[in-house]
Amino acid sequence: MSSREERDMESEDRPLGEDVGADAMGFYSRPQLEELPDGSWRAYYPASDWSITAASRDAAIAKLQLEDQRRSQEQPDYTATRYRALRRHLIEPIPGVYAISQEEAERIRSTPDPQAEFNRIADEMDAGNIPNPPA
Repeated sequence: MSSREERDMESEDRPLGEDVGADAMGFYSRPQLEELPDGSWRAYYPASDWSITAASRDAAIAKLQLEDQRRSQEQPDYTATRYRALRRHLIEPIPGVYAISQEEAERIRSTPDPQAEFNRIADEMDAGNIPNPPA
């Protein structure tokens, strides 16, 4: 399976609009997944200091999203801490993190399939066709 196919399978990305700072730059990330020797899966978001494991790839993505939501709701400084970590991407790019302007995020949200459009933009960034972070 190619990297692109793996990204398409695991593209349960963070919703557009999260992790947006005062400078109107948003940071979005794709789950990072790793199959472990025992056949289970480890999942984490780039720039996070925690991960989860689950029996399958799909279960790992779902469990990762639930844990991220739980932390966002239960830990008052979680989002701010995450945003600071993701901002490092502007200085030293972090694989799986995408810096997108608020205007571009709004354009993506206005498309018929925002997730597919985000994946297209992220794939273009990964290929080097669009700067990430923006110049």
